[in-house]
Amino acid sequence: MRNFKKFLLSFDFSANNPWRIFVFQLIAGAGLIFHIFNSGRTEWIFCVTVYFLINILGGTITYHRLLTHKSFKPYTWFTYVGPLLGTLIGAGSTIAWVANHREHHQYADKPKDPHSPHNKPWYKIQWGSMFHKPRIKYATDLLRSPFHLFLHKYYWLIHLVYICALFLISPSAVIFVYLAPAALAWNASSLVNVVNHFKVFGYRNFDTPDMSVNNVFTALLVGGEGYHNNHHAKPLSYSFSQKWYEFDLSAYIIRFFLSSKPVVTKS
Repeated sequence: MRNFKKFLLSFDFSANNPWRIFVFQLIAGAGLIFHIFNSGRTEWIFCVTVYFLINILGGTITYHRLLTHKSFKPYTWFTYVGPLLGTLIGAGSTIAWVANHREHHQYADKPKDPHSPHNKPWYKIQWGSMFHKPRIKYATDLLRSPFHLFLHKYYWLIHLVYICALFLISPSAVIFVYLAPAALAWNASSLVNVVNHFKVFGYRNFDTPDMSVNNVFTALLVGGEGYHNNHHAKPLSYSFSQKWYEFDLSAYIIRFFLSSKPVVTKS
């Protein structure tokens, strides 16, 4: 057992190589296509449930609102569970993702913005954002965390353990509980970067210096992320909703289930 552990850890499981993320997303996309044409109601229930867990709890709430913008104070257990859920999207480690998104806010829709559709073709934003090299200076707080360093160093090992557990339960679960939800999460989140930075696709509540807009469809798809103009106007706010009709599911989850302190809207 000791020799096997040593052999296993001799491999590079880190999230450093963008090509691994790209290949994974290709495989996940193929899994999603297979799932669409070969799954029944039960498989779809599992798929949508896992999508909610990894993309709403893990991506939107943890990677974005908690780690990037520190918009709320969570219960201690969620500081571990949330990042693990987000890891399963296959969009990169917490360190790389946070660094890229903070850089995005620093240069929103300007030439140095790493994922603005005004600087690169939209399809590169949708499917090729992993090739932007993270500037780690934007995530020095996470670099000081042993937990987040572990998630980065053993990124694909976490995926491997998850795959093995699912395979032991049911080989087909690897598709509808792992690959298909990951592909949905990647494409839905990337769609926000594309759609919500073109003024023709939404409306604006605030005259921000970028091209961000609010879009109801992407807001419903990604737990409130589509209220992007609101977010760029008030990036530190845990809620992206500014009007009574703007339903932000993630904000309700944070307020009533995840925040260990009363949350306030910050500008």
